[in-house]
Amino acid sequence: MDTSAAFDTIDHGILIDRITGDFGITGIALRCLQSFLSSRSQYVGVSNARSVSVSCLTGIPQGSVLGPLLFATYISPVANIVKGHNLHQHQYANNNQLYMAVIQSDGGSLHAISSCVYDVCQWFLKNGLLL
Repeated sequence: MDTSAAFDTIDHGILIDRITGDFGITGIALRCLQSFLSSRSQYVGVSNARSVSVSCLTGIPQGSVLGPLLFATYISPVANIVKGHNLHQHQYANNNQLYMAVIQSDGGSLHAISSCVYDVCQWFLKNGLLL
């Protein structure tokens, strides 16, 4: 599963809540992360022309050292959903792979994967992301 525009759509409020609530980061470390995310803007430049600068209210900088770590932090609850369906996952940045061992084809495996993918998709939608 690949996340569409993953780094661009991260909600800063949800991310900060997850950083503090799930990972217990507070104090100066939290303020540094908040500073890293806030007061960002972007524009498009072509040759000598430049668009108007627009504030970035969502997203994390791509190509930054913290980008993949912050994204993984943001979607960390997905692991609990996958585990709840007795499946396993591999994640790298904005890509997730679900898998399970299949002993014999009884249809149950397909149902488990389908149900898990549905629940993961619902979580992504609720958190402002799209697969």
